[in-house]
Parts: sequence; structure tokens; C-alpha cells
Amino acid sequence: MIDGEIGAWLLDCQVWLTFVALWAIQGIMQVRVYAMWNQSRNVLLFMVLCFFIELVSTSISLGYRMNDATSTSNAVDHTCSPNIEETNFVILFLPTLVFEFILLLLVLRPVQRHVLASHEITKEWQVTPLVKILAIYSVVYFFASAFPPDRRTEECC
Repeated sequence: MIDGEIGAWLLDCQVWLTFVALWAIQGIMQVRVYAMWNQSRNVLLFMVLCFFIELVSTSISLGYRMNDATSTSNAVDHTCSPNIEETNFVILFLPTLVFEFILLLLVLRPVQRHVLASHEITKEWQVTPLVKILAIYSVVYFFASAFPPDRRTEECC
């Protein structure tokens, strides 16, 4: 069994590492958006500014929320999970959700421009396979990050 101080430290690490992984994935998505906007410096600066605001607001919120959080241990598989109130959980992920939505809009605009330009040239509504893949997976990425599966189950908590 893990004592309380070590358990609290491990719980903090678990939550912070979740956000570090999320921020790394967002960094990859920002590189994609930057490429879709033909390496526009203005888009890059806007994304970096929004990302920094998300990072700071999430870190501050995480710091305050984790002080109020408790944990539940599961005797079967010897794991701990945070007990964060539903409203605190929503507030915690709100900056991330807003930033993800901004990234989605920044993806959809070049796709729209591509479709309109190809329609103007060919008089048909066409999308190249690469743009189609970028659009589809960007939308899937948004919905997967905005509405993650609920991993909390009744039998473990």
C-alpha cells in the first residue's frame, strides 16, 4: 500500500502528465495548421498566443483544483483516481476545449478555400485526397479531445 504523501504526489504526477501529453499532441496539431496556412507567421503567432493562454489558465486552474481533490483507491488493481467535482472538471478542461475549437476553425478555413478554388477551376465540387484526410482527421481529433470517453466506472470508484 502507498502512504498518503506518496499517493498524493503520484496523483499530482498523473494529472500533470495527462496535460503534458495533451499539450504535446496540440503542438503537433499546431504544426499541421501552420502548414495548412502556408507557414503564415500571423497564424503561428496567433496559435502560440492562444496556446500560451490555455497553458497558463489550465495550469492555474489545475493548481487550485488539485488542492481540493481527493483520491479513491481501488483494492482490486491497486490504482488511485482523482475525485474532482463535475463542475471543477468542466472548468479545468474549458481552456483546452476553447483552444481545440480555435484549432478546428483554423483547419476548416483552408479546407473551405481549397474546395472553393477547385470548384472554380473544375466546376465540380472536389477535394484532393490529402486535404480530405487533413479535414476528416482534424474534425475527428476535435471531437475526440472535446468529448473523451468517460473512463470512470461505477465498479472501480
